[in-house]
Amino acid sequence: MASINASLAKVKLDHKHLLDTNVILRFALALHHLWRQRQLGPAQTIQLFILQILHGNAAINALRRLTDIPFTDSAYVQARQRLPVQIFRDLLKWICAQASAKMITKRGDDPQLFHGHRVYMLDGSSASMPDTAPLMKFFGQPTGQEPGCGFPAAHLLYLIDLATGMILDMIISPLFTHDLRHAPDTHQKLGAGDLLMGDRAFSSFAHIAVILGKNMHFLSRLHQRMDVPRPVYRTVVRRGSDGKKIRPPTLRRTQTFTRSSPILDDLLTQWSKPVERPVWLAEADYARLPERIAVRILAYRVETPGFRTKVITLVTTLTDPVKYPAKELAALYQRRWEIEGHLRELKTTMKMDVLRTKTVDGITKELLVYAMAYNLVRLKMLEAARRQRVAVERVSFVDALRWLAENHSAEEFANLILNPDRPGRVQPRAVKRRPKNYKLLTEPRQNWIKRAMKQRAAA
Repeated sequence: MASINASLAKVKLDHKHLLDTNVILRFALALHHLWRQRQLGPAQTIQLFILQILHGNAAINALRRLTDIPFTDSAYVQARQRLPVQIFRDLLKWICAQASAKMITKRGDDPQLFHGHRVYMLDGSSASMPDTAPLMKFFGQPTGQEPGCGFPAAHLLYLIDLATGMILDMIISPLFTHDLRHAPDTHQKLGAGDLLMGDRAFSSFAHIAVILGKNMHFLSRLHQRMDVPRPVYRTVVRRGSDGKKIRPPTLRRTQTFTRSSPILDDLLTQWSKPVERPVWLAEADYARLPERIAVRILAYRVETPGFRTKVITLVTTLTDPVKYPAKELAALYQRRWEIEGHLRELKTTMKMDVLRTKTVDGITKELLVYAMAYNLVRLKMLEAARRQRVAVERVSFVDALRWLAENHSAEEFANLILNPDRPGRVQPRAVKRRPKNYKLLTEPRQNWIKRAMKQRAAA
């Protein structure tokens, strides 16, 4: 019988400080998790789980052939079910901490920092899963689908390090959960002076005020419902269709900086506290927020062919125009699109778009192992970038994934494929290959089968 340590030698040797058996067992003991001496203990099960994900979430039968270990499907599934969810969260945190200690230099010395600030990105996504009653009840399904015709889906909130591309946190919640609801929960992973970047969903007074209260900074697009303040030379009373006065806007212009092309507008404003409290923030916490916060509104034009938006309006807490020039802030926000590439690698390349587990705890474990495996691939890319003296963005994610999934040893590490440097490259968001022309299943499968059998009998 082959040893599982020998079968997973490459994974263990490359990242022994991350996936060593003793490390996994230490986390299991810290959670007071007890187990018997068996072939699929906590360490062996987690190592097999990661290897399964690295091979595109391979079937259990294929996993047996990869490791040459004789275990049954039931034994492997039960071994995964015995593991507590918290051990996967602790291991993900451990991987990120070890990666930060290994790959990131001291603050202020790293060229990846933005004027001394570590930059992190927030974004939301989703993942589909099997149509089971527990998953449908907990996660829900997209609108527009009849009961019994759709699949449940989970809402995922990612916190990703801009410098390394690693997932620092993943919050799993029901499908109809706003991105902003759990955004404050990710602040625990950040420290004073860090810069958080996101899209318009995270641009709200309460969220920015909470960030400022923790001595952190924020940069995102201004929400589409917020009007950019303009100079007002006389008092204008705005009234609605019913003749009542309209509540004045919460943004106030206080200072305008010098414009420079392609920067259209750069101004410092006071954002007043809205009357309505957001549902994700407790009433007591909202009452402690300041009545006004100072923010900077920056509008610039995107003239690159192929970009969907021509004028982008940003809001940031970096209010010093000398220390943080407008052009540099615009260039930094352009990098926010990198998180979309990271999610594409995770969902499409690693096949996380459709999950396989049929329980809520199983889905949580599967998603966390995906994040762990993805971070191991990013670690390999960072090592290759340093060795080959290129930016990590040029290292092929697919090649790093394939190398990590194959049975190599640490001494066999070769140079990875480098992608061409093509800044500003744009591709159409469309597919060329036509799908099969099948009809959509708009009713429960059993109803369709009964109706088809009746039609067949009648014929």
